[in-house]
Amino acid sequence: MSSHPTPEEVRASIVPKSDQLNADDLVTGPITVTITGVRRGDKDQPVIVDIEGHRPYKPCKSMRRVLISTYSDDPKGWVGQRMTLYCDPDVKWAGVKVGGIRISHLSGLDKPKTLLLTHARGKRAEVTIKPIVSAPEQTSLAPGDKCTNKAKWKVSPAERAPLALEVAENLYKQQDLAGLRGKLAKLEEIGTDFPTHDMESLRGQIQEWVEELELQHGGNDAQ
Repeated sequence: MSSHPTPEEVRASIVPKSDQLNADDLVTGPITVTITGVRRGDKDQPVIVDIEGHRPYKPCKSMRRVLISTYSDDPKGWVGQRMTLYCDPDVKWAGVKVGGIRISHLSGLDKPKTLLLTHARGKRAEVTIKPIVSAPEQTSLAPGDKCTNKAKWKVSPAERAPLALEVAENLYKQQDLAGLRGKLAKLEEIGTDFPTHDMESLRGQIQEWVEELELQHGGNDAQ
């Protein structure tokens, strides 16, 4: 048995002891989660959002406004939706930067949504929430099809590159090195589904993200 701790053990060693998701939990990168329930909290944190695979998320007032403006004030409509949470190191408490959890992406949006939110007493700023984009829908090819290594996209050629880049960007934000490497391999498999200039741009951007994460993680696949 190796004397070295596993990546999972190392990550577990820095998890704050708390009954809720903390900004410190996200210092290694954003997470995309599914809302499984919404409960009543206390006076200071009146809404508790249960999320799959993590401790509950207690959104601040500005993030509650984001959720309400997107899904309505009926929390039943929040259940089943997905959101990407990240640590914003610029969030202040009593004038000191302490970091806070913010939402960057939400499911159910067909385009970015910009809101004007209060971030300090008397100060407001625009916040843009992006849609969570699923992987392009594909169908299986019939046995014997000459293009057995090609995907059949159900979007127009003009939409393919932006969708593929959005999916890869989400993987990068989640620091999913293995997922990004898989995307590179997939591009080689379905490369002719993209115009040449789009293919080169996609490959270059994803390769750049892969190399950046390799430097951060010492070339290991574990995330």
